[in-house]
Amino acid sequence: MKNTIEDIQNYLSKASVVIVDIDNTILRNGIYPIKKMIDYVNELSKQNKIYIITGRPESDRDETVKSLKKAGVKYNRLMMNNIGGGPKDQNESKKRHAESIKENVLFAIDDNPKMRNAYKEAGIKTKSPKK
Repeated sequence: MKNTIEDIQNYLSKASVVIVDIDNTILRNGIYPIKKMIDYVNELSKQNKIYIITGRPESDRDETVKSLKKAGVKYNRLMMNNIGGGPKDQNESKKRHAESIKENVLFAIDDNPKMRNAYKEAGIKTKSPKK
């Protein structure tokens, strides 16, 4: 591979996806980096696409992008909550986003046990950030 744009696009089209949550997974209290998890996600990004799926509302996109950049998180796509604000809506939004991904999803990393169960119901393997 010569790292031309075409080579990179071809590689990415074949890469698998890892879904990653933000809050209490890679950022604590919304802004503080969880270094061990960020290092893990960044290592995964070398061979996989990283899709961040968060319950944060779309209106928080700019601030979220800034926080992720400041923390040094490498990702390919950021999918935000477009349903509503309550925890049930946040989980439903995240589940819908995950189900919309047509690529091969290796697994999802999320701190919320209910969300991990929702991913499992969608046929996606899960990991807790605590393990």
